[in-house]
Amino acid sequence: MKQRGVTGVEAVVVLGFAALAATFVVPLLTPDFSKARAHAQRSSCQQNLKQVSLGLLEYTQDYDEQFPLVKVNKVTHNVPPYTYPYGWADAIQPYLRNLQVLQCPSETHPPNRAKDAVQANFTDYWYNSHLPGLGLVDISHPATTVFAGDGNDGSDLTNARYSKSSFPSAWLNGAKSPLRRHLDGANYAWLDGHIKWYQPGQVKLTQLKK
Repeated sequence: MKQRGVTGVEAVVVLGFAALAATFVVPLLTPDFSKARAHAQRSSCQQNLKQVSLGLLEYTQDYDEQFPLVKVNKVTHNVPPYTYPYGWADAIQPYLRNLQVLQCPSETHPPNRAKDAVQANFTDYWYNSHLPGLGLVDISHPATTVFAGDGNDGSDLTNARYSKSSFPSAWLNGAKSPLRRHLDGANYAWLDGHIKWYQPGQVKLTQLKK
């Protein structure tokens, strides 16, 4: 039997239906892909913070269970190279052995390419500045005590001494603040080792007793 070819009109109709289907399908799929990507970045950030918290804890255990200082070394004449760690973030490098874990995948500012601990963008994660001067024995509720968290808004000083004692009001109220980086919230590392996501205002950095 002789097969009939596709006419020009039929081809136009088929292409029209295909274009119409794409018009509806693409908008439906795009939000799902975007949300899946956001979830993946949040998960990757949590893995980074897990490594950071383990590095902080291992450092603490090696130094008589005393938490790292924010300013580990006093720089003399401010001339590189720096023989000793400049701050907490490079002091824990012997335990991390990887600078990439200090970078949040959703943070838009490029990392410190020189890998210089005294320069900005060395780390995207801040350290709880209430902890230095204390030891593990001083913390009665590690599950509710913040170790470190997601930060760096591009204007703060994010060298190896990057730390927070409280959250700026701009972070609490800003639509694009680090506290809303992952699906309108941020990741936090706690002293008992768990990592959890919270929305702005749900976490406070309180003064710890000595």
